[in-house]
Amino acid sequence: MHTDREASEQDGRPALPTDPAPAEPAGTPELPAPQGPVDASHEYGYGNDEELPAPGGVEPAEPTQQTEGPDDLSETERRSVTGVQGVTAPRAMLRPVPEGFPTPPPRPAVPNRRPAKVQDPDEAKGSRRGLLIGAIVLVAALVLAVAVGGGILAFRALGSDDPGDSDPAAPAGTAAPQDGASGGSATIGEIEMTTVSTEAGVRSVGSRSNPVEPEGEFVIATVEIDNQGDRAAPLTPESISLESADGATHPLDLDASRVHIADSKRPTQIPGGGSGTVHLVFDVPIGTEPSAILVDFGEDMAGSLPLAG
Repeated sequence: MHTDREASEQDGRPALPTDPAPAEPAGTPELPAPQGPVDASHEYGYGNDEELPAPGGVEPAEPTQQTEGPDDLSETERRSVTGVQGVTAPRAMLRPVPEGFPTPPPRPAVPNRRPAKVQDPDEAKGSRRGLLIGAIVLVAALVLAVAVGGGILAFRALGSDDPGDSDPAAPAGTAAPQDGASGGSATIGEIEMTTVSTEAGVRSVGSRSNPVEPEGEFVIATVEIDNQGDRAAPLTPESISLESADGATHPLDLDASRVHIADSKRPTQIPGGGSGTVHLVFDVPIGTEPSAILVDFGEDMAGSLPLAG
């Protein structure tokens, strides 16, 4: 084994200071003083070059097993925490667990967490049943709303096309005309005529999408005609006119009569032996009071059909 001085010289560092040589011990009766100079190699008591007799005749102890030399150490073992080469650092040693020592609890495979709540099967079924009932109620409400809305729209559409429920000639926002009482009847030649109804103050006739408006206002007279003769009775502006209370006459408005929507027929002509109910539309000034329908079929077939006052 190298001394500290030799180890320092090998590392290239200055040698450690050494203590001065001890004074020669004085002899005692039990141990006589050593004779002669002391060898410097045994100054520190490191080496074991020569075996010295133990004092007092005691047998020397067994020499301990020497450690490996510097050449047998690995690069890691050559340097210790003190920085001195050739000196190994102490190594940790696992000692057996003494008997009776409590065994540590096993480490859980997963972190300790609160376990998930186990859902009751009856509760899960109840929640699903509630969702299903809610969905059914929502669908039923939507179907009911669609059915009610469609029914209202259909009723309005059918009501606007039905002439018996409302007057299709009256546009939206106008007052419905007042129906006059049924008037009288007249026989003109072989033709019998009877007034069914009279409407005054009509603002338009025809469909709502394509109405026909008067210059003043319309007067609509519904008349039953029974032709018992052989000749046809033409219904034209030349043969039919309206007489007002002030004596003015107004010809038949054939275009307005043809577009007017009603249960009665459009005015064309009544053939011999035929009959029918027709509507006659007249364009008159606002506020006109109708009094009679003037008829002139020619050849002594002229007359007047009174209207309801």
